[in-house]
Amino acid sequence: MTAEKELFELGRIAWGIERYSEENDSELDRQLESVEELLEEFNRKYPSLFIKVHGDSTECRIRVFINETSVRKIFDEVASKLPGLTFIGLSGFQEAGLQQEAQFAALVEEMGDEVFLTYSKAGTTETIHLAFDKKLGKVELELEPKELIVAASSQAQLLLKYMKKGDKSVHLLEKAYLIGFSDIDDKAHFEWEDKFHPKHLE
Repeated sequence: MTAEKELFELGRIAWGIERYSEENDSELDRQLESVEELLEEFNRKYPSLFIKVHGDSTECRIRVFINETSVRKIFDEVASKLPGLTFIGLSGFQEAGLQQEAQFAALVEEMGDEVFLTYSKAGTTETIHLAFDKKLGKVELELEPKELIVAASSQAQLLLKYMKKGDKSVHLLEKAYLIGFSDIDDKAHFEWEDKFHPKHLE
């Protein structure tokens, strides 16, 4: 449960960073130092993951990496076992469906440094895009911040698998709660509440 709450806060903060950056809000500069300190603690607590701030206040986002060097290993051990996997692609989404057994299996065998996965659950479609970053020597998950708000989402479930072993002496929630992003316009807040809190509460 704690890990789910931490992912919720990470998604909230990542979403806030993108909104502030899009709106060129000067408040982001004051928040970034606290965000970077939180991410350092997050990486210390969960060494299987590496999370960092990318860019500056004019074009800023959070990037999430898994400390693995093989996209195929992540697929075999975690991503392929998540509920709802329906399509796979190596250069884009939905190149072969699970029911196309031969084509699907062929793409799995050909998998190199990148994979595009599509999941269908309860009438919704979710995606996971994994790519090996040669500079960092880690696999990046292309983050959709709002997916982390819903613990049952495919992206959240993938990351939670790598958060099973954490340093319990590191407490993240107290620091996360202090990072506000309270100046986002009301319309954005309503969009957030309407879209995600009903799902989160189900």
